[in-house]
Formats: sequence, C-alpha cells, structure tokens
Amino acid sequence: MESKYYISVRPQTNELHLVHKEGCPFLPDDGKRIFLGDFRTSHEAERKGSIHFRGVKQCLFCCKERHGRGLKVINAYQASESTSPMAPALYLQGMICCIN
Repeated sequence: MESKYYISVRPQTNELHLVHKEGCPFLPDDGKRIFLGDFRTSHEAERKGSIHFRGVKQCLFCCKERHGRGLKVINAYQASESTSPMAPALYLQGMICCIN
C-alpha cells in the first residue's frame, strides 16, 4: 500500500531535511513542505527527496521501516534516573531536533 510523503523545506539543526509520511505529528505546515509523491516505502521517498535537497534523512517517528524495531524509546523519567549525567540532556536534545 502506498503512502503520501513530504519533505521539509527548512533543514533541521544538523542541516538535514526530513522526509515525513502523511499523518506524522512532526509534518511541517503546508508552506514549509514539498509533496514528494505516493511511495510504497520511505526509502523511495528519501531518494526522491534527494532530488530537491542535498542532505535528506527519514523522520525517526513516522518512517519506522528504515530504523527497525530495535530503537529503544525512553521517557523523561527514565532519562533523569540514568547513571550518566548527560542522559537527560541527550534525551531533550533528541526531542528538540524532531521539532520543525
């Protein structure tokens, strides 16, 4: 089944433009995205996005087939209880990078 994919016009802080699937909560507003088309996989959408921009990456939230199920998701409480003093900062940094 095909899904509609978009790419963000504004790059993230790491200079990458993110590819999002329709319905993603991090999908930019209409004026801040480009419709890429209907694709079966996010890989195909990412290739099409690289036509528009140099640095392209798939959204970690909505393009899960790329990243697999091996990602460990933690909440803020778990991050704050970590033995590493940098864990809360790294957790929050990851959240900030997802917002466009």
